Amino acid sequence: MNITLTKLAQKALQTETIPEGQLPRLDAELTGGCGISLTYSLIVDEKRPMDTIIEINGITFQIDHFTKRYLDTETSLVIDYCADKGYFIEKYYQTNTCDVSDR
Repeated sequence: MNITLTKLAQKALQTETIPEGQLPRLDAELTGGCGISLTYSLIVDEKRPMDTIIEINGITFQIDHFTKRYLDTETSLVIDYCADKGYFIEKYYQTNTCDVSDR
């Protein structure tokens, strides 16, 4: 798991008002059919059972089991911030899961 937090994202997260008992969460979502696309987002919510807690540049994040499974296979992930777009993740993972072999 190689996750980089840009200086802009780090500064923005340090100034965020995060409610008590909540943390930033890296969240993965699968979309598509034969060609699966995996996108990541950053949300703030409460800790869930079985979450993994990680620290990047002094910022604590939580990751659920589903997302961690995909982060463990990624080569790199960059969390960035833009005043116009908010937080965004600069890595997309795609794979083809259709079985086209002859049986």
